[in-house]
Amino acid sequence: MLAPYTNEDGCPLYLNKGKDELTQLKLKNIVKGRNADNEELCRRPGMGLALDTASLNHGAKSLVKHCSGQWPPEVKADMDKTGMLQVCAFFEGDDGKVLLEALDTLDAGKSRRPKKKPVRKAVQALVRFLTNNVADRQKQFARMMTFAARQYLFASTALKSLALANHLPEWAAKFQGQQSKEIEGWRKKPTDAARLVEALTAELLAKIENNEPSGRRRTVSESSEGQQASESEEKEAEDDSASEEAGAGGSDSDSGSDAAPPASSTESSDSTAKKKVMHTKKAKEKHPKKDKKDTKKDKKEPKKSKEAGAAEAKTAAFTAWRQGDVQCLGVDAANFKQEIGNLPGGTVRTEEVLALVSRVPDQVQEHYPSFRATVDEVKKQEADVISNSLGKKLVAKLAALASEAEAWWEEQTGGATAAAST
Repeated sequence: MLAPYTNEDGCPLYLNKGKDELTQLKLKNIVKGRNADNEELCRRPGMGLALDTASLNHGAKSLVKHCSGQWPPEVKADMDKTGMLQVCAFFEGDDGKVLLEALDTLDAGKSRRPKKKPVRKAVQALVRFLTNNVADRQKQFARMMTFAARQYLFASTALKSLALANHLPEWAAKFQGQQSKEIEGWRKKPTDAARLVEALTAELLAKIENNEPSGRRRTVSESSEGQQASESEEKEAEDDSASEEAGAGGSDSDSGSDAAPPASSTESSDSTAKKKVMHTKKAKEKHPKKDKKDTKKDKKEPKKSKEAGAAEAKTAAFTAWRQGDVQCLGVDAANFKQEIGNLPGGTVRTEEVLALVSRVPDQVQEHYPSFRATVDEVKKQEADVISNSLGKKLVAKLAALASEAEAWWEEQTGGATAAAST
């Protein structure tokens, strides 16, 4: 749900078509997007509860620690819009303190072994919290999520940019493929700040110049179904237009053969009409195979349209995966594969492999059923470690997936690079 960067409106989340942040985060819309492929509570409820209570426990404690107490009125007025103060106030109350104790019990980790009675009591407290005062809690947590997501993207982007800007030679060495003359000029002297400024300025202007006009760009939020429907409508419009032209041509011909002729030319006109009918009949008898071929061709067109729709859907998924993230994952997957080694009896930690998998957006994964099947195979092990062979199998598919996405991004950015070079 968290996007790798905010959109033009500052939204840090992936939004479905026709949705804004508030409607996207309505409970009925959230539950539609959860399934056994992306939610442990739908696959392994025990694991899901353990993971969720850990996040809830540490998040609640951090919130109370940093946000409790009195706030100046002018600050509080703005902070109320984030949902943080309202949630914090709940945990400062009696019911909130009971929930904090319950979360601490349920967040047992791998070392503690709580008894059944306190666990049941803690689960009851959690369920009570989740099923009471639902509308208000949904509203406050939705506000809190979007606020926190913006701050997360702000902090992570700032840290990444600080790292690159203060390690310029390393940054310059990481580029791949053909770059603009400005970038290549800076790479020769990466510590030259003036060259860096000129290079980044040229690259951004080239990117802006190659932007598609507003209203024509396919946004990340558009569904593949919508795109296919649009293509289908265009195809139907073309077919209708062609039929109308053919119908108009036939009408002219019919009027020429059926119109009442002058009295002096009745026989001649009838003879001409009969010749036209016979000519048409012979033409159809002469080329029956051609008609059959055309029919077969027409039958194949829906298949081609379906394949085109699938390709469009995958393309839309790639646009939601930032190019830099794709490249980093490709490098990390290759390095991880080497680290696994070739010992037949070796093992690799499951969480490390799945951490790499989690960096691939769900909307990209759904276009790779073989990859997802291997992910499911790993998850079904329900073990802290898996065999080297299974780990390498999954990481190899992950690297291939990232490679395809990276190749697609290189094709898209080629135009910007060329523009910057001119």
